[in-house]
Amino acid sequence: MIQINRTYYVLVLLLSTVYTLSAQNTRRNWSDGKLTWNDFIGKQSEKEFSGFRYFIEYKNGNEKQNDTTVVRFVTSCFLDRTETWTLPEYKTDQYLRFNQVMFNVVEIHRRNLQNKLDRQKSIHEADYLLKTVMAECKSEINRFKSDAKDGQNMKTIVLWEQITENKLLKLNNEIIPAYTKKDVGYGFGAGFGNSIFTGELNNYFSPAFNFVYGFDFSYKKSNLFLNATLGGNRVMRNLSVNEGNLYKGQQTTYAIGDLTYGYTLTNNSKLRLIPFAGIGFMEFAGVNRDTDTRISLNSLCPVLGLTADYKFKKYMNLIPDQFIGAREFVDLVLRGRLYVARADYNPNLQGYSVNLTVSVYGLGSMFKLKN
Repeated sequence: MIQINRTYYVLVLLLSTVYTLSAQNTRRNWSDGKLTWNDFIGKQSEKEFSGFRYFIEYKNGNEKQNDTTVVRFVTSCFLDRTETWTLPEYKTDQYLRFNQVMFNVVEIHRRNLQNKLDRQKSIHEADYLLKTVMAECKSEINRFKSDAKDGQNMKTIVLWEQITENKLLKLNNEIIPAYTKKDVGYGFGAGFGNSIFTGELNNYFSPAFNFVYGFDFSYKKSNLFLNATLGGNRVMRNLSVNEGNLYKGQQTTYAIGDLTYGYTLTNNSKLRLIPFAGIGFMEFAGVNRDTDTRISLNSLCPVLGLTADYKFKKYMNLIPDQFIGAREFVDLVLRGRLYVARADYNPNLQGYSVNLTVSVYGLGSMFKLKN
């Protein structure tokens, strides 16, 4: 039974592969280059001298340009080679150029559709736009066929060659259209870090290994950061406080929460530098072994530091949000954050926390396409 099942799955896989390769072989994309008579392999008809079966379609997809991945409705135009044919006596250079002009017309309308899909206000417009473009394309091809006397008027073919090629040059086959970002931005990220201490804090607490996460809000060059640091360390020597005693070697937790303001000094295609300052709180916590109760040391602390974002990937979503029709640009960044915070628990327990974190953030903003 197991052997039969394996044979069945292998057979299904082979048939699927053969079908896929066959479908790819019958499809002739405009981007594959100029037509040749080898592309006309359809079954001939006794009623007509040729057949030209073209398609324009769109589907969700990704296209890449440099370090930016564009999420969009990707359009394509192609011929079905099995339904495209010409009688042998018409396989001349003139009739091949006649068919190439029609294929150019299809590509022009494909590019028009791409432009409209990129700029549509709602994803629900896509099917209507495709139907409209297909109707316009059919109308223009019929007009050309009439003007060219179904390929018999060479002068008209040459004229339309020039017209379509000039249109193709003007209609840039752009991946990333021109756009302007909006002033408001947002972000979220998480990572890991390490903290070391100075002053009396260094005498009582070991360095901490931390998990960090945070939220960003920005307007133009102004940035508001809300960050949390959660870590663990150990007591380096016996510590007595009002709540009780923490003993050497005992495990403790360490936390910092901070709200800071930063101003963007540098922001280019790869790097963003933001010095920041604000206020936070710092906590060391452990268990009082004598009473089995929790000891928590809390202090408000000023925070000062520098954020460096390395932009390693960009996503541009040209498909409008289905609720508000917005388009989003996202930078994936590797964020390094170096900052210090000063704690003052009592006159005998003061010092700085020096923190270095590395995180991955997604930074988003809305954008508007230019006309």
